[in-house]
Amino acid sequence: IKEVESPKERAIELKNKGNTLFKDGKYEEAITFFTQAIELNQTDAAFFHNRSFCYFKLGKFAETVDDATHAIDLKKTYVKAYFRRALGRAELDNLSEAINDLTLARRYTKTQKTKKRIDQTITEFTDRLGKKPTFSLSKHTPKLHWDSEPIPSVYKGPVFPDPDETLPKDKQDASLEVSPELAERILKFLKEDREKLPISYTVRLLATASRLCRMESNVVELPSGKNKDSDHMVTIVGDTHGQFYDFCHVLEENGMPSQSNRYVFLGDYVDRGAYGIEIVLLLCAVKIAWPQYIVTLRGNHESRSMNSMFGFQEEVQQYYGSHKDALFDLFSYFFESLPLAASVGDVGKPRIFCVHGGIPSDESVGVCGINAINRFMQPPSGVITSSNDVLVDLLWSDPSTMPGKTVSPRGAGFQFGNDICKAWLVRHGYDRIYRAHQIANEGTDRPFGTDDLVTVFSCANYCGTSGNKGAYVRVSNDLAENVKSYDPLPPPHPRVSFAQKMQMFYQLFGG
Repeated sequence: IKEVESPKERAIELKNKGNTLFKDGKYEEAITFFTQAIELNQTDAAFFHNRSFCYFKLGKFAETVDDATHAIDLKKTYVKAYFRRALGRAELDNLSEAINDLTLARRYTKTQKTKKRIDQTITEFTDRLGKKPTFSLSKHTPKLHWDSEPIPSVYKGPVFPDPDETLPKDKQDASLEVSPELAERILKFLKEDREKLPISYTVRLLATASRLCRMESNVVELPSGKNKDSDHMVTIVGDTHGQFYDFCHVLEENGMPSQSNRYVFLGDYVDRGAYGIEIVLLLCAVKIAWPQYIVTLRGNHESRSMNSMFGFQEEVQQYYGSHKDALFDLFSYFFESLPLAASVGDVGKPRIFCVHGGIPSDESVGVCGINAINRFMQPPSGVITSSNDVLVDLLWSDPSTMPGKTVSPRGAGFQFGNDICKAWLVRHGYDRIYRAHQIANEGTDRPFGTDDLVTVFSCANYCGTSGNKGAYVRVSNDLAENVKSYDPLPPPHPRVSFAQKMQMFYQLFGG
């Protein structure tokens, strides 16, 4: 007679299947098996740790921290779990707590080799924490001008029209005109020629795009699509995080902006990927060429604090040499200029609200309330007050399967349930929210299981490890969707990204 398998034995079998799927990069499927193992045996710390690792690979850092914490609660000396929780907290910008976890991991580690690797990671995180700025408002506009450096004689790329030198210097910088043809040439040049745009052109693109964005309200309003030959209302693009070739794919497949092909970009253009500069400069060119047909929103990574910790500041430093600080100021000034949300559709017709993160925690705050705040600043990295919480909510908040409002594990913003989301939509006259800010395995996700809110994530195989698809969404006037997903588009001449540099730390306790 065959002996009946105990729940603990069955749980081990499920864990082993999950481990096999993990090794094959099938993280979502692995999570299913680890979850089933946990349901059978909630006392094995390895089950929680392994699921935590899957969540980390998928970019679900709050879940990473939660499961690693469960593992530590079950086994106080679990070095891998401390390290996993440290990595999740670092991705959530909780570097001080991450360093504490690494210190505990070192205490319980027995081998000198592992202690040395942990020391390297502590040094890396401490360095990132030391770079984190403490200011909130920009004190001055950048001082670099278009004529600060001549165009190199060897430059063979697109030629910009000369500025009107009778204007004051700052207006010369911000008066660039970009034709649709020039925008197309800039895309081709940045994508195929592997050369830098001259600093003169970089200054003019950033200054002019900043001027145009600062003329827009915090919430940019786009009417319903009115082209008689198309029912298309808008194309929505989520996070691109320095993955320039994904960004180019969207514009090349979906077409450049036009009256019948308007765009809303949801932010997070930089950090982690290696080509944030190219994305921002092409975004500026497209904004200047078609200002009425493209909305460029701000994400939580459009800030000096995040850029100093997640790679974009380092990218600028390596790219621009002696002008690195002045150029970083210019990029930061552009990021401060970006609007915070878009309202698409006419009153009385289907309408959507587009934002990077989430809705205001104060349900009474709608378009008028958002327009009343000062956005031309760095998001606060310290104490959140009533004067800046709307800005933080819009950039940082997330939907949750839990009803009501809950504390965000990110340390900024809040989590809101479908009940809160639905109430805000009804109160302010919207039918749906489109937002980014979280990885979606198929490129889009409906976290509530309803049409109330859709997450769009446009960088495929995020950080080179997540295995997710990227996507953008075409929305019609009646809110019908056409989701365009795509697989990773590796660059023909790869650079080493910040995410790749961090892999040596992330792989410390693999498996």
